[in-house]
Amino acid sequence: MTNPNVGGFGTDIRALGYVKVQTNDIERWRTFAFDVLGFAQGSGPDPDALYLRVDERAARIVVVPGETDEVVTVGWEVRDHAALVRV
Repeated sequence: MTNPNVGGFGTDIRALGYVKVQTNDIERWRTFAFDVLGFAQGSGPDPDALYLRVDERAARIVVVPGETDEVVTVGWEVRDHAALVRV
């Protein structure tokens, strides 16, 4: 069964807003993001984090140091407040 609010026309989710990941090897992320993927250096409040830009936003991906490698947060862009409530 498919969810009518995910993907395709009429979707409540417009785009992936941002992703925050934790890693125990931030330098490896830095090399991969800049040298392989071509991301630009972003900006943000945490001096220990790596902020990655792909568009006009200050950062779409934030990489923070930690004990394990894992996705910490995912932020979605939605059409409006009603869509946010549904998601």
